[in-house]
Order: sequence, then C-alpha cells, then structure tokens
Amino acid sequence: MRQHNDKNPWIGLESYCEGEILYGRDDDIRDLVQCVLNDMVTLLYGKSGIGKSSLLNAGILPAARRHDYIPIALRLSHAPDAPAYLAQIRKAIADAGITVHERLAAVDPDNESLYEFFHRHTFTDSEGNRVKILLIFDQFEEIFTLQDDNRKKRNFFLELADLFNDVIPVALNKKDSDLPAAEQSFVDISPDSSIDEIFDFLDIEADDDAADYVNDNDIHFVLTLREDFLSEFEYYTGNIPSLKQNRYGLRPINEEQAAQIILLPRPGLITRDVAKLIIERVTGRTDFELDGIPEIEVEAAVLSLYLNRLYETAAGEPITRELVENKGGRIIAEFYREAIGEISDTGVEYLENELLTENNRRDTITESEAINVGKLTPAELDTLCRSKKILRRFNYAGVRRIELVKEHRDEVALQKKLREETRTTLEAERRRTEKLRRRNRIMRIGLILLALIAAGLWLYVSFAPGPEIIQRYTVAFKEDESVNLSEYWEAQVAVLDGDSILYVDSVTKVDPIFMFEDSPGLRDRARLEVKFITGNFTVDPDSLRFNDEGSLTIPLSHNSDRHKLSGIVCSTSGSRAPLYKAMVIVDEQLAITNYKGEFSLYVSNNLSDSSIYIVKNGYQPYVGRLNARGIYRMRSNGDFDFDRLAADMEARLDSAQSVITMPGVNYAINQGEILKGDSHMKITVDGDSVFGYMYYDRSYNNAPARSKHYAYFLIYGTYDRSDDSFRFDLLDAVNNNVEYSGSVDNGTWKGEAHHKRKKIGFFVFTPE
Repeated sequence: MRQHNDKNPWIGLESYCEGEILYGRDDDIRDLVQCVLNDMVTLLYGKSGIGKSSLLNAGILPAARRHDYIPIALRLSHAPDAPAYLAQIRKAIADAGITVHERLAAVDPDNESLYEFFHRHTFTDSEGNRVKILLIFDQFEEIFTLQDDNRKKRNFFLELADLFNDVIPVALNKKDSDLPAAEQSFVDISPDSSIDEIFDFLDIEADDDAADYVNDNDIHFVLTLREDFLSEFEYYTGNIPSLKQNRYGLRPINEEQAAQIILLPRPGLITRDVAKLIIERVTGRTDFELDGIPEIEVEAAVLSLYLNRLYETAAGEPITRELVENKGGRIIAEFYREAIGEISDTGVEYLENELLTENNRRDTITESEAINVGKLTPAELDTLCRSKKILRRFNYAGVRRIELVKEHRDEVALQKKLREETRTTLEAERRRTEKLRRRNRIMRIGLILLALIAAGLWLYVSFAPGPEIIQRYTVAFKEDESVNLSEYWEAQVAVLDGDSILYVDSVTKVDPIFMFEDSPGLRDRARLEVKFITGNFTVDPDSLRFNDEGSLTIPLSHNSDRHKLSGIVCSTSGSRAPLYKAMVIVDEQLAITNYKGEFSLYVSNNLSDSSIYIVKNGYQPYVGRLNARGIYRMRSNGDFDFDRLAADMEARLDSAQSVITMPGVNYAINQGEILKGDSHMKITVDGDSVFGYMYYDRSYNNAPARSKHYAYFLIYGTYDRSDDSFRFDLLDAVNNNVEYSGSVDNGTWKGEAHHKRKKIGFFVFTPE
C-alpha cells in the first residue's frame, strides 16, 4: 500500500498498459468491448493522441482475456523489404504461443490468401485446446502513408474483403473450365431434384473440399485508425459492409470524464473544487460546471501531463488550490521548453512563426515544408508529434499536414513574443555596447588631448568634439522577377573598416534585410563582403557602397542568362477548370500555379531540352514539350474521386446533430474587378471542427441532376469558440484547395481568401 501511495497515479504522456486502470473511459470500454466481442471485425478510429492505444491496452486486452480470447497486437511493416502481410500475421500468432495445425493443403502456397489461411488451419494452445484469437492491427493508417506499392495495398484490401465478407475467393473455387465438356452442358433438372440426384445425373462425385474448410474458428479483428484517414479507408473498404456498421469513434473526453481522471485514482488527494480549477487551467475555459452534463472537450494527454507534473511538485502531499494557482501556471510552459530543448533553434522558430498567425490563431503547414523549409528532421517531428504530443499530424487531400495542439497555443505565442523581445533586447544591447566602445575610445583620445593642451585651454574649447551623431545603415537584397519563388538563397554579409570586421550577419530569402548603427563617417570608408552560402548569385564588389542616407540595395537577378516563360495549367474536365498549386518544372526551375492556374518562371536562354514537367496531387504527371499557346492540360489519375467525397460529406451532414443552412454571396476579385454570385452554404460545427459544402446557386441549378456534386466546394475547417474565428479549406471538383479565414459576428459568417498576401475573394453568409 505504501508503494502504491508513493507512485504517481498519472502517467503523463505515456500510454496505459495492460493491468493499469484507465479512469474516465468506463463507457467507452464497455461499449467497445461489446462491439469487439459481438462482431467479427471492429474499426476503432479517433484523432491522433486521443488515447486509442491506452483504451486497447488497459480496457480491451484484459476484457478479451476474461472472455478467453488471446489478444495479439500487430503493427504491420510496409517497408519494401518487409515480409508479406500474411507472413507477418503468421509470425505474430506463433510469437503468442499459438500452434497452427494444417487441415488442408494450400491451393497455391506462394499466393495464399487471408481467407484460405484462416479457413484451412486450426489454432491451439500448448495443451492442444482450441483457442479464440483477437487480432489487433494497430496504427492501420500506416498502410496509406508508408505503403508505396498500390498493387500490394489493393490486394491486401481485397483479401480482407473476402475474409470479412466470408466469401470464398474465386481462385479457391473449381472453375467450369476444369470440368469435362459433358459436365459443362446445360441440363434441365427439376427444381425438386436433390443435389445427389443432380450429381448422379451428371455422373460426377460431389466436391467435399468446401466442407473440409474450417468454419468454426473463433477469430475477431480490430483495426485502429486515425480519424483523418477515414476518407481513404472508405475508398478501399467500400465493398466490406461490416466495416460500415461495426465501428467505434473515440471522442475527446469531456469535463465530467476529466473530473473522474482527477478524483478517482487517489481519493482525497484533490477536492472537487480544485479539480474544476485544474480543468480550467488545462483548457483555458471557465464556461462549465461539474454537474454531470458534458459541456466542453478536454485534451486527455495534456491533462495527464499536467496532473503528473503537479503531483511531482506536491511531492505526494494533497494538491491544494494555492499550489495550482502558484505553481500550476508554469507546468505546461516548462514542459514545452523541455520538449523544444531537443529541437534546433531554427526549427523551433520556424514552427512558432508558421503555426501561429499574427493574431495568434493556429495555422497549418505540410510536413514537407517543415522538413525542406524549416530544416527540421523527421526524427524531430516524430518527437514533437508522438512522444511530446505538442504537434498533431493529420492527412488532408492526400497531403500530411501539421498543426499545433491547441492547449499549447498560448505558450507558443508567449515564447514567440519572448524570442522577439529577446532579439530586440540583444540588438539594443549590442548597439549600446558598440556605442560605449566608440565613446570610450573617444574619451581616451580626449584625455590625451587634454593633457597635451592643458596650457592652452582656448585650443581645447575651440576644437573639442561635439555630441556624437549615430546613423542607421541598411543593407537590403532585392530579387527581380527572374528569381523564382521557390529559389531559396542565403548569404553572409560582413562590414569591414579597413581590416577590422565591425559587423557580421546572415540574410536569407525569408529575411533579406540587415541593419546596424554607426557614425556617419563609416559610409565613406566601409567595405562590404558578401558570400552566398546557398544560391547561384554573384555581386559586383564595386557596387557595394552606401548612399548618403546609409542605404544599400543589392539586386539579385538571372536576367543575363534567362528569359520569362508563362503558361496556364488546366484540367481535361473543362476549358475553364484551372488547377491551383500545381508544381511546374522547366530547366530545373520551379513555379507554383496561382488560383487562376497561371505560372511564370525564368529559364535559360540556351535551353536545349524544351520539356515541361507538371505535378498536381490527384492527377497524372504531365511530361511534354513547351507549346506556343502555353496551355497544359492534366488528366485525373482516378485517385481523387470528388463525387465520392461529396457523397460522403452529404452523409456526414445527414447524421450530424445540428446543421446550419445559409444563403449568402461569394465574391471573387479579378484584376481589381469584384465579381459576385448568389450562393448557399451548408455546414455543421462539431467541437472545434467544421465540415460541409457551399455552391454557387447558378452553377448548382444549371448542373444536370447526376452531376450536382461537381458544383460543390467541400469545406473542412476549424472553429475557435474563444474568439468566434474559423479557418476553412475549400476543395473543388478538380482538387483545388483554397483557404478562407474569418469570424462569426451575430450569426453572420464572413471570410476572406488570400494569395501571396493579396485578397482574391471573400464571402458573407447569414443563417436562414
């Protein structure tokens, strides 16, 4: 008992293991156990980090053992050199101490299917008794992110369909072509004829192979999946009806469940009013009561972390209101600083700048942007997403994106502000130190002069130096349009006075300005040296001279060896279907199409290989020659099924508890001209998530009934109740994705879209 009382009852960010008590999830455990035991296959899905693994380990595994099942947790490997999926399943069963007995020989040992394996074997324990198996495929979504061989992926889902639908694969059935010709002929047999009479008439023996298959194995399956991969999962499992019905969506805990997590592990350690204060500190919300009526969502992982650190601070003593108020406010901040301590400073600064807007609202970036632009390593991202749970990965339109866990938003905003203040303070301190150094030098010279002219005071009065004047100097690098948007560069700038280096700083494509302060006379004798660390540029040393205002602009250009190339990328589905954010590569130069499908880049004048390569998610890569018209059409590769996505969205809205239908107006800005169209929006708000669709009335009304879906703009977004702000991603029928952000004012939804900081559209919708 003493050891139990000394142990921290909250495990922080770790997952619960079998044998540990998972508080606050009693209803989920009870309901999920019923699903798992009653159905052959169950899908468990939920957001990343919501607690699926803990629910399985501490809830489902012990329940399965109580019902005499042997649970086997398996995480499939999808590496190119990994064993076949069936081989991995065989090994997991053998590692669990289960003996596999063959009842029938395989039809084709090199291509055995899941159905054949589970129906031609029996499974026993060490004493020869038949066993019941619960096979759990953990993190099943990795088949979409790590399996690059589409053939292997599709074949595995086809095998799952035969197994879960209990349908004997075609390859295991005897084909008509294998029978003698006489047996293939049509025979007019009475409906009352028995099967034996039919076989006697045909003079053949009944095939008892099917009867030899094992049909009484008791094997159940659980697939765990991150919620943002449901769309892809639906695409591959559309022919498995049981996976449409036998699924369990794990929701975030509410404040009532959070109170159980706080109060039940160690009764008397925390009072109910302190429990409410803890929930307020973790969520930043005060608009709730612990009255048995769920009102808000709580991030379970952050709550567990908070309680874990709070218990350590209290050293096992009762956790009081004073402790929470005095120490609790620093817990998440201290954890955040510990977590980012393992990450490079440049990576942390990039994430803090990109994942929060200027108004401290959460934003998202792609995983490739974090790696290629932010210079974070995959291991660093994995640390922040998996073990530290500061970031959350999610899949959107086939692209892996990253966002900040909302409970860390305030701390990131504070750290971002502190970093900016620190940088300002250090810069001010550096300028103050330089100023003192110069003044000390002048003071020493003044003392020497004072000693020399002590006999002639009038000379000192006449020639003493006046107050020192400080001038600000600015070095700015300016790209012309021959430098492509994606062409990253970085340079080191050194300011020299003779052979002495006065200032050194780095400038980049993102931050191309270098400033410092010194005496006005420096501009006449200063010498600059510029060294490009990244980027193919040269600078004329004779041009590096400050003007009278202390400014110097260094032009960056490829005009001497490049010419401008422009074009438009469209979908083959229609002449007025431009593709947004398509990647265009010509002569090793890259450009991204704008919302009109337009692109422009500069290519070498001596371009010998006049080829163009265009890539867009959901479309076949375009490889061809440059053409005079500059119009390039891309064909869908079939992976992007907008009609299915639209139908799924309608189904989600039909099952939603509350749906908002709003008429309004959509505005598009084209070359300064504002075009508007009457529109409708249909959405639902579920926690901090928003989904639905909008359409232009004219497009929807004029579209044929069978293609109404293609008038939709599908909406996936988030809603922040603290300030009534929202962010929408609008997806259209050709896989264009445009981001809108805005707020709700007295029920009216207003949003704007921007491209390269320029407003390209806005909307206003008011509920009916």
